[in-house]
Formats: sequence, C-alpha cells, structure tokens
Amino acid sequence: MDMLLVTDFLRFSHLLAVCLGLGASITADLYIFNRLRTPLTREMMATLHRTHGIVWAALGLMWITGLGLLFIRTGFDPAAFTPKLIAKLGTVGLLTLNALLIGAIAMPMLEGRLGRSIAAFPTALKLRFALIGGISAASWLLALAMGVSKALARSGTEVFILMLPAAYATALVATAIVLLSRPMTGSRTA
Repeated sequence: MDMLLVTDFLRFSHLLAVCLGLGASITADLYIFNRLRTPLTREMMATLHRTHGIVWAALGLMWITGLGLLFIRTGFDPAAFTPKLIAKLGTVGLLTLNALLIGAIAMPMLEGRLGRSIAAFPTALKLRFALIGGISAASWLLALAMGVSKALARSGTEVFILMLPAAYATALVATAIVLLSRPMTGSRTA
C-alpha cells in the first residue's frame, strides 16, 4: 500500500475529527450561552449529553489517527518530536482530561440543578464552568490552528511557550466574563 495515501487518509481523518470536535464544542457553548437565564431541563441535558458524545467520538478519532501519523513521522522516537508535535500532544491530552471532567463533574453539577438557570448559580460554581469552558474553547481552537498551520510547523519552542498560555488565558477570561456578567432579569424559553 502506498504510504502517501495512508498518510493522506490519516491526515484527512485527523482534521475531520478536529472539525467535528470543535463544531460540537462550539454548538454546546452556544447552546448554553443562549440559555444562561433559562432553567435547566432534562431536554437541555439530553442535548448536552449527545453533544458530549460527539466530542468523545472526535477525540477518539483524533487519538487513533494522531498516533498513526506520529508513528509514520517519528517511529515513536522522542528525539524526532518537534516543538509543535509536543504542543499538539499536550493540547489533545488536556482536551481529553477536560472531556473527562465535563462528564464526571460538570454534567452531574448541571443535572443536580435542574429547574435553576446557570445565571443564578453561585459565583464559585460559575468560575468552575468558566475554567472548563475556557480550556475546551482554547484547546479546540489550538488543535485546529496547529493542525493546519505550516508556519507553526517551523516554529521553535519559544513560540509555543508564548502562544499556549496566551490562548488559554484569553479563553478563560472571556468565558469568565460571559458567565459572571450581571444576570438579566427574566428567563428565556428554550
């Protein structure tokens, strides 16, 4: 079998997985954002669970295809790892950990508060959601950027040392601002 075709297939599948995961993540974020003042319902939770399932499928495909590409390019020899590759592994590792936290902590927290709006949650709880949401948003966008950027492929470690914390800090602050904004009165309907 032609290795170029195998590599292209893995790369295409890998980028498709990133797009699916990013799309599902953005869909969930917008779904929640548009319902911050709406009391949580079982139907809303079912939608979030379905979306989370898509994220898990995308992550699984990312790991499978990513490890395939890693083997083709490096033979799993750490000496052959580039700064971009190390940053990608760290980002997808953090995405995977974050997905675990969403399923194990965030979803049960939301389910335990059915009938209440996220806008009415205590500040400390909203900050936890901001942390999880900010990490998710930054990680998916970074995964996409690192997957398609040729400039980043040639970048040294210093670029990633500056880029990664800046991206995460920006996403965390933006998410916290949205969640901690003064709640408006009234509620929206789904």
